[in-house]
Amino acid sequence: MPLSKFFDYLASSSQLYLDQESIINDLRIELNQLKNEIIEKDQKIREQQEELGKYKVTSFFKDFQFKCLEEQVEQLKESNQWMNGVCSQISVHLREEQSERMALENRQVDLQIENEKLVNTNKDLEEQLEARVEMDQMNCVVFSSIRSLVDELLETHPKCECSKMVSDTSISMEVSDAEITI
Repeated sequence: MPLSKFFDYLASSSQLYLDQESIINDLRIELNQLKNEIIEKDQKIREQQEELGKYKVTSFFKDFQFKCLEEQVEQLKESNQWMNGVCSQISVHLREEQSERMALENRQVDLQIENEKLVNTNKDLEEQLEARVEMDQMNCVVFSSIRSLVDELLETHPKCECSKMVSDTSISMEVSDAEITI
């Protein structure tokens, strides 16, 4: 092999070596860039995993809160149904009491009317009683006068057969065969 070819070969080998060295350096640079990108991406992944962990914890608590709220809503619904039942019973009770109160008010009005009638009746009876007392007093005076007259008649005519019966309300007297009632 001629020397010139050898030198050419060497030159081309050295150029090849230099080219390969340059390529290796370029690859090292790219590799370093890729390592840096991997480190950055790894860092981002870690940050995202931390955020995801935080999100999972937050999501767990939110789910827990949501379940608690759902339970509270159910309890409120049940409580509301119970309260509606109680309110319904109270409403029925109040309507019954209102009916009873109205019946009592009507009965009170009826009793007031009856009472007024009784008061008027009592007034009439008192007036009748006063009139009767006055009439009885007048009758007593009249009967007293008649008794006196009968006693006087019997004293003045003692031989006359007569029997007398005198009470507070009537006087009967028989003279001979005739009967006189006053």
